[in-house]
Amino acid sequence: MIKKVIFKDLEKLPNNCRYIKNTNIFKEGEEIEFSEGINLIIGKNGSGKSSLINIIGSYLMCNSLMRSKVSHLELSNLIDYNILESTFKLLDGVDVIYDYRISAFKIIDKAEGYPITGENIPESVIINSEINHRSRGEMNLSRMNIISSLMYTKEYHMFDISEYEKNNEFRLFKGYMKRNNYVPESPRFTLLLDEPDNNLDMYEINRLYDDIIEGSNTSQFLVVAHNPALIYKLMSNKDVNVIEMTKDYGEYINNFFNLIINGQSDN
Repeated sequence: MIKKVIFKDLEKLPNNCRYIKNTNIFKEGEEIEFSEGINLIIGKNGSGKSSLINIIGSYLMCNSLMRSKVSHLELSNLIDYNILESTFKLLDGVDVIYDYRISAFKIIDKAEGYPITGENIPESVIINSEINHRSRGEMNLSRMNIISSLMYTKEYHMFDISEYEKNNEFRLFKGYMKRNNYVPESPRFTLLLDEPDNNLDMYEINRLYDDIIEGSNTSQFLVVAHNPALIYKLMSNKDVNVIEMTKDYGEYINNFFNLIINGQSDN
């Protein structure tokens, strides 16, 4: 479970998030706190919603296989190599305060392996075969089904470090994990859902809402949503922690639906 994210040094962001330092999305010293249940992340396009999920996914090492697993691809995203000096350092510009015993799960466009060594290739082929050759909405549903399947597989419940315990780069990250480890009273899985509502019809939006509400009894959700109906329904639940990446965006959504339902707006 994630407790909070602290932005310390934008010059030391993960390699896949380096673009953020040239924007005004996040500021050094900024902290974002999360509840143990549903965290709804909303805002305008380009406000940093997906960037926040990608940063978290990098430190929780679930950008390649939808689950937390230390691999060459995941480590290389967090390591700054100096080839001339034959040195390397950890890109630890963001502290993700998390229960590093437990695996996190993340929606990704496609799974990735490392062809040079064959690392993760079989698992990535299986995952990608499940999400290919479908409509965009069906692909998103398939991704959610894969995450559900992974969560019910006991061997994937723990943060997988098995193949890299003696790796020098991982030793750097192991220090990061120890420094930022958070042990909650009740362990929970964390699901990073970036636009799970993308291209879904209203039947599936309602089903997604029900799945998130039911799942929050045992898991933590970080949900980036764009569909106004899903946002409105989730914001109507008093237990949902709303994180606005654009000021007053939630109020804008509420006014939109009040106008539709009642024919009136607060503004």
